[in-house]
Amino acid sequence: MEVNTINSIEERKDLLGEINDQLLSGCFPADMKMYYWIPYTLSRLPREDLDYIMYDLRAEVTQICFNTVVKLHFPAQPLEEERIHVCFTSDLCKCSKSKIVYIIAHEFAHAFLGHHSMMSFENPHALEIAADEQVIKWGFEKELKKSGISYIYGKPAK
Repeated sequence: MEVNTINSIEERKDLLGEINDQLLSGCFPADMKMYYWIPYTLSRLPREDLDYIMYDLRAEVTQICFNTVVKLHFPAQPLEEERIHVCFTSDLCKCSKSKIVYIIAHEFAHAFLGHHSMMSFENPHALEIAADEQVIKWGFEKELKKSGISYIYGKPAK
């Protein structure tokens, strides 16, 4: 799987703008640094995977008190309005760069892998390992190892 190849500053600005428009339009994080870290991290995904997250899953970032992925549907809206919400704690930006990038990639990996629609969480550790495996496929193994919270390498990762 190839990561995004950005050939110019203009292409990078366009991609970051697209990520902001599609994922952060309803998000008002307390820490404005998330407006940098989320697009920075997601711009490193393969374009096909990023498009799936943005346009097929219709993912949206929400600030909440824990890092997770949830599927929300508001009854007053038609099913087409259902969105995947990737939630981040307001304390995330207090972490190291590697940990921030890893957590963002890890939570979006859950969304990408369909963990938001799992009816049974009989083996949550397996879901965490699968998300870490996807993080590695996307090219974030260095950040995963440095994060200190890797599920695939054990805790803490060295």
